[in-house]
Amino acid sequence: MPFISFPFEKDEKTFYICGDSHCIPLAWQKIQFQNETYRLTPLLATGLKIWHLREESTFYPKKQFQNLMKTGTHIYIFSSSSFIYRY
Repeated sequence: MPFISFPFEKDEKTFYICGDSHCIPLAWQKIQFQNETYRLTPLLATGLKIWHLREESTFYPKKQFQNLMKTGTHIYIFSSSSFIYRY
Protein backbone atom coordinates (compact mmCIF):
# COMPACT_ATOMS: atom_id res chain seq x y z
CA MET A 1 0.00 0.00 0.00
CA PRO A 2 1.44 3.40 -0.92
CA PHE A 3 2.21 6.02 1.70
CA ILE A 4 -0.56 8.63 1.87
CA SER A 5 0.72 12.16 2.38
CA PHE A 6 -1.13 14.92 4.22
CA PRO A 7 -2.40 17.54 3.77
CA PHE A 8 -4.31 16.91 0.59
CA GLU A 9 -4.39 19.46 -2.19
CA LYS A 10 -7.33 21.89 -2.06
CA ASP A 11 -8.42 21.30 -5.63
CA GLU A 12 -8.53 17.52 -5.52
CA LYS A 13 -11.56 15.92 -7.10
CA THR A 14 -13.44 13.56 -4.82
CA PHE A 15 -15.34 10.29 -4.96
CA TYR A 16 -17.23 9.89 -1.72
CA ILE A 17 -17.44 6.42 -0.21
CA CYS A 18 -20.60 6.19 1.85
CA GLY A 19 -21.02 3.23 4.16
CA ASP A 20 -20.23 1.54 7.42
CA SER A 21 -16.72 0.70 8.62
CA HIS A 22 -16.18 -1.51 5.55
CA CYS A 23 -15.45 1.63 3.50
CA ILE A 24 -12.41 2.56 5.62
CA PRO A 25 -9.86 0.40 3.71
CA LEU A 26 -10.60 2.49 0.60
CA ALA A 27 -10.34 5.84 2.43
CA TRP A 28 -7.93 8.51 1.21
CA GLN A 29 -6.63 6.45 -1.73
CA LYS A 30 -6.29 8.06 -5.15
CA ILE A 31 -7.88 6.48 -8.21
CA GLN A 32 -7.86 7.26 -11.92
CA PHE A 33 -11.23 7.58 -13.64
CA GLN A 34 -11.71 8.88 -17.18
CA ASN A 35 -8.19 10.36 -17.23
CA GLU A 36 -8.70 12.28 -13.97
CA THR A 37 -7.42 11.64 -10.46
CA TYR A 38 -9.87 11.45 -7.57
CA ARG A 39 -9.41 11.09 -3.80
CA LEU A 40 -11.66 8.48 -2.14
CA THR A 41 -13.18 10.25 0.87
CA PRO A 42 -15.22 8.36 3.49
CA LEU A 43 -18.67 9.38 4.71
CA LEU A 44 -19.44 7.02 7.59
CA ALA A 45 -22.93 5.79 8.43
CA THR A 46 -22.58 3.62 11.51
CA GLY A 47 -23.94 0.10 11.09
CA LEU A 48 -25.53 0.82 7.70
CA LYS A 49 -27.11 -2.19 6.00
CA ILE A 50 -29.29 -2.16 2.90
CA TRP A 51 -32.13 -3.47 5.10
CA HIS A 52 -32.11 -0.11 6.95
CA LEU A 53 -32.79 1.80 3.72
CA ARG A 54 -36.15 0.21 2.98
CA GLU A 55 -39.11 2.60 2.93
CA GLU A 56 -40.69 1.50 6.22
CA SER A 57 -37.44 1.60 8.21
CA THR A 58 -37.10 4.16 11.01
CA PHE A 59 -33.77 2.91 12.39
CA TYR A 60 -31.09 5.61 12.85
CA PRO A 61 -28.64 4.43 10.11
CA LYS A 62 -31.28 5.37 7.50
CA LYS A 63 -31.48 8.98 8.75
CA GLN A 64 -27.70 9.16 8.99
CA PHE A 65 -27.44 7.91 5.39
CA GLN A 66 -30.04 10.44 4.19
CA ASN A 67 -28.13 13.27 5.86
CA LEU A 68 -24.89 12.16 4.20
CA MET A 69 -26.56 12.24 0.79
CA LYS A 70 -27.19 15.98 1.30
CA THR A 71 -23.46 16.74 1.05
CA GLY A 72 -23.83 17.90 -2.54
CA THR A 73 -23.67 16.71 -6.11
CA HIS A 74 -20.85 14.18 -6.12
CA ILE A 75 -20.15 10.66 -7.21
CA TYR A 76 -20.72 8.14 -4.44
CA ILE A 77 -19.51 4.61 -3.95
CA PHE A 78 -21.58 2.80 -1.34
CA SER A 79 -19.87 0.19 0.79
CA SER A 80 -21.19 -2.00 3.56
CA SER A 81 -20.89 -5.53 4.80
CA SER A 82 -24.30 -6.19 3.21
CA PHE A 83 -23.96 -4.34 -0.10
CA ILE A 84 -21.64 -2.60 -2.48
CA TYR A 85 -23.35 -0.35 -4.98
CA ARG A 86 -22.23 2.53 -7.15
CA TYR A 87 -24.72 5.37 -7.72
